[in-house]
Amino acid sequence: HRGHTLGAQMRSAVDRLAPGPVALWALLAAGVGVRVYALVSYVPAVLTADAHDAANYVEAARLTLARGSQEPLGYPIFLRLLHSIAHQLVFTIAVQHALGLVAGGFLFLAVRRLGAPTWVALVPAAVVWLNGDELFLEHALLSETLFTVAIAAMVYAAVRALEGGWRWALIAGALAAVPLTVRTVGEPLPVVVLIWM
Repeated sequence: HRGHTLGAQMRSAVDRLAPGPVALWALLAAGVGVRVYALVSYVPAVLTADAHDAANYVEAARLTLARGSQEPLGYPIFLRLLHSIAHQLVFTIAVQHALGLVAGGFLFLAVRRLGAPTWVALVPAAVVWLNGDELFLEHALLSETLFTVAIAAMVYAAVRALEGGWRWALIAGALAAVPLTVRTVGEPLPVVVLIWM
């Protein structure tokens, strides 16, 4: 009986170290590594209005929370919330890098829930975790990171809703409304999710 129990424990240990989970943890470690390297090696992307909208977002969060008609106020509110926790810019950038990791995790879990093998589910996670453009956007005061994690969370909730249960459908619907508070391009999402449901 002891030999059988020991054999089962060894098989369980081998299963935990199967190529899929090892690859997932290695990929996640790489994603964390490049973000830590970016934090310690590079100052956040420039805040001049000539380069991109970061300066406008900061001004909207700092002064009036009025961004005009071009973009919603979700991201300036997010910046103001983070600023109330810590005044250092590196804190905000670190939170955005963490959100990038969360977004990749949501996509991995969504694909796995659809029944795909681990190797297939690693592809969307790798796109988010190791993509240079994604890393740059996380390292700047731009709304794309918040938008991306909201979309990824919505996709995960929608996939969970396929398994049945109105709670996940409601969560997916609520999450579909979040991106449109961040970027105007998200406006069609609630309708798309409603039709898909």
